[in-house]
Amino acid sequence: MFEELKALILLRNPTMPESYLLESFIGGLKPAIKTLVRAFKPQTLDLAIEQARYQEEHIQALKLPPDRPYKTSYNSVNSKPLLPTPPPNQRLTQPSFSRKTLASPSAFKPLNPNYHKPTRFIPAAERAEKIG
Repeated sequence: MFEELKALILLRNPTMPESYLLESFIGGLKPAIKTLVRAFKPQTLDLAIEQARYQEEHIQALKLPPDRPYKTSYNSVNSKPLLPTPPPNQRLTQPSFSRKTLASPSAFKPLNPNYHKPTRFIPAAERAEKIG
């Protein structure tokens, strides 16, 4: 469509600068297409038209449904959760987020005060081997 208008304009005014045609073309685009075409800063009208077509194809592709629709609900009757839910006594407390607590590992304390994370002793030779 624009190419037809361009031909008519050039018939009447053959000295029309291409920069005028380029700005006229970009100015008439839909806002979603216009911003991307302007971002690429096309130097010619042909480049601007090509970029506008690519952007229009991209927008149309986003509107199409995917080939395989995804499940809309993960809470179906027969499905199991992906991860097990820990018992209530091992759940972590809700941390308060401040600079001090984010830097401190003690921000995440188990609800059960008798719960201690098991530690494993690693001999010095094994530690040195892993480090070096």
